[in-house]
Amino acid sequence: MRLNTDADVAARVRGVLGEQNMSGSELARRLNVSQRWLARRLAGQVGWHVALLQAVADELGVPIERFLRTPERAA
Repeated sequence: MRLNTDADVAARVRGVLGEQNMSGSELARRLNVSQRWLARRLAGQVGWHVALLQAVADELGVPIERFLRTPERAA
């Protein structure tokens, strides 16, 4: 089983942002955090915590599991 890295989670969050045509700046505004603070997480430089991921999921209207799942291996 492969564990999620901060970079994996960041890539999934960026993917959902792209799908919704939302910028990191807009998400930061909605979360009431600085753009720089969020940008470091979106770049995979700083870790994510569960409360932040839940807030992001809520703002983007997706389940938190979307950021945590790893693709299943092909049999």
